[in-house]
Amino acid sequence: MDQFTEQETQKEPSEQAQDKHEPSSAQILAAIEVPVLAVQTKIEAMALDVDLHAVTERSIKTEPRVSMMRGELETLKAMVAALKSAWDWLEFRGAEKILVTLKRSGRCEAHEKIRTTA
Repeated sequence: MDQFTEQETQKEPSEQAQDKHEPSSAQILAAIEVPVLAVQTKIEAMALDVDLHAVTERSIKTEPRVSMMRGELETLKAMVAALKSAWDWLEFRGAEKILVTLKRSGRCEAHEKIRTTA
């Protein structure tokens, strides 16, 4: 019987070569574990990033200072629109003449010039 068990445990050379090229299940699990952990870490980091972004969005919407800054921004936009409208009107009325008059003689004459051209 001893011979039979010895023969059974001994493998043919082709089987031994095949075993050397095929990784064991422990090697496969170890090789898979590293990328899986890396992906899991990246997903957790992305989720944390999204949570922080959501918290930041909520705090910006409720923070009074930001609301005030938004109000100031809207006021500035309205002022720019008014200035553009005024500039378009001046350009239509001959802004170059008015600006030259303003530079030469001061504000009162420029004001008179604007009134007479209007």
